[in-house]
Amino acid sequence: LTYPCNAGTPERESLMAAAASVAPNAGGPERASSDLLDETVHALFLAGSSDPQPMLALLDPMIAAYPDWQPLPSVEAHAHITLGEMPRARELIDKALVRDPADALALAVQAEWLRDSGDLEGARQSAEAARATGALPTWLAAALNQGLDQPKTPVLMEIGGEGTGRGLFADARSIGIDQAGRIYVGEYDGGRVQV
Repeated sequence: LTYPCNAGTPERESLMAAAASVAPNAGGPERASSDLLDETVHALFLAGSSDPQPMLALLDPMIAAYPDWQPLPSVEAHAHITLGEMPRARELIDKALVRDPADALALAVQAEWLRDSGDLEGARQSAEAARATGALPTWLAAALNQGLDQPKTPVLMEIGGEGTGRGLFADARSIGIDQAGRIYVGEYDGGRVQV
């Protein structure tokens, strides 16, 4: 389940701010409106898809302040799936489903985990169980449907990493391949093109 939201954009910054503000500004999840809670969980999912490390750091104080808030293990699991940290994601999904076996959010994240683990049939069954609860938010149902209809794209090759040295990239935004097969990467922050 991926939710596009580019790092460094005003959209991403506002999502992170919205997610961070629900607890102090609404008096915690037990006092917040259901709309605000849904928007917060949605914002956390978007951030978990596009920028999982900062989102996980944002979750730490929320988990400390509200350890029993039901969506937090599922939201955290989603970020770990994005990072490819499948064992930790599985632990969190199991924690959420032990708490409530009919937790729509946990069942949806379990579907994501199963799909990414290669069990498409299990993913479909978990997605169906999430839908059957009648508590699946519209935004998540749409992403779940799309995520199960499209198989996960395999990674064919990874080049470089994040940084400023040779073969490392600072906010790469452009890529091209010439007729000789050379790969060109243009950086926004680094202001350079690497071959």
